[in-house]
Amino acid sequence: MDWAKEGAGNRNPVVIINSNRGIAPIRLSPKPGTRVTLDASSSYDPDGDKLNFSWWVMYEAGTYTNQVMLSRTNSSRTRIEIPSDASGKTIHVICEVTDNGEPPLVGYRRVILSVK
Repeated sequence: MDWAKEGAGNRNPVVIINSNRGIAPIRLSPKPGTRVTLDASSSYDPDGDKLNFSWWVMYEAGTYTNQVMLSRTNSSRTRIEIPSDASGKTIHVICEVTDNGEPPLVGYRRVILSVK
């Protein structure tokens, strides 16, 4: 990858959620019936490209399989209503950030909600 050595070419967005940097999943332990706010507005693109955000629940990874409500799915911030019947279950939320570079590249971050 000689092009990367010189800093040329498009690079993936860096996804930061609630000031948490890195690539490891973020683990939170909310209570049933509460709201959790996830904020990826500090995310950035190393090349300065415009970012588009997408939030979604990865049902197949979690143990809670009923519907989970996200306040906004195409914004840098979303709020999750923790279902009252989710105690003892996990909910996996994905933040997908796409730049408008050439070619468009994507960065991902997982938030694992272990409901108390």
